[in-house]
Amino acid sequence: MRINNTNNAGQIQAQARQTEQNIKRKAQPKSDEAKVYTTSQAVSSYSTARKAINNTPDFREALVASISAKIEDGTYDVSSEALADKILSKF
Repeated sequence: MRINNTNNAGQIQAQARQTEQNIKRKAQPKSDEAKVYTTSQAVSSYSTARKAINNTPDFREALVASISAKIEDGTYDVSSEALADKILSKF
């Protein structure tokens, strides 16, 4: 089968080129200002948790001070049974 009407073929090719150009233009951002980034709820929650962790001390200062004072006074008592249980649980 032979198609003799070449005028339609030229129009189809021109339309195909135009479509390709439109696709390329839409794929490229117009400028850096046109880029918009959004964050998910998970990222927002992670950020909030990370800030809370950074503002929390690494150890409980009041508890450490209390135990240190008892050790210095000689009043800190360690249960030998609890200590033995803890050691044996590691084996």
